[in-house]
Amino acid sequence: MCDTRERYRRQWYQSYDSVSVEVFVKGTKGMPEGKVRTRFEERSLCLEVEDGHEDGPYRLVLALMGEIKPEETKVELLSTKVEMKLVKKEGGVQWSDLEEGQGTAGVARVMADGSSSAEAAAGEKKKKSPKEWAALEAELTELEKEDKPEGEAALQALFKDIYSKADEDTQRAMMKSFQESNGTVLSTNWNEVGQKKVEVQPPDGMTVKKYEH
Repeated sequence: MCDTRERYRRQWYQSYDSVSVEVFVKGTKGMPEGKVRTRFEERSLCLEVEDGHEDGPYRLVLALMGEIKPEETKVELLSTKVEMKLVKKEGGVQWSDLEEGQGTAGVARVMADGSSSAEAAAGEKKKKSPKEWAALEAELTELEKEDKPEGEAALQALFKDIYSKADEDTQRAMMKSFQESNGTVLSTNWNEVGQKKVEVQPPDGMTVKKYEH
């Protein structure tokens, strides 16, 4: 059987309590019933699309980094993609990657005060000066512009490093900005983001668009 999982581009992003997976298969909205099949279990995802390709149906099977609630999964077929929203079994965790074995640190629990379980055990955190935060945010911005796998891995590592050394207000700002912007904005300034919703800010050259049909 041919390996078809790389036939179509896909992407994922997460919020406080869910993970969204998008596979860019065109024309799925108008496909006859049964041409698009999905199956979800606590730690796995399976998508099959009969797209008429000479190598056979497209098939994507993923072993997920964390547990989900299969019965609450929502699937939407659009003209440009298949969109799957997975509900995390345990809210308040951030997955280091979508697939098991791809990330370096699994999932990190976010406590009620905004700190992680590992950080709570570590005790006091070393505070950084405004200049140091500005330098780290500038580095993060540059990493977000990189269109290569190692850029994403480096981005995750930098996020963890900043968060582990931050004070409470900085952690709250980071979590709020990251979650509300679907991972496109990371701010350390609570005074700036604490008073309003943080909007999605896609990378240069890309736009956020809600598809309507």
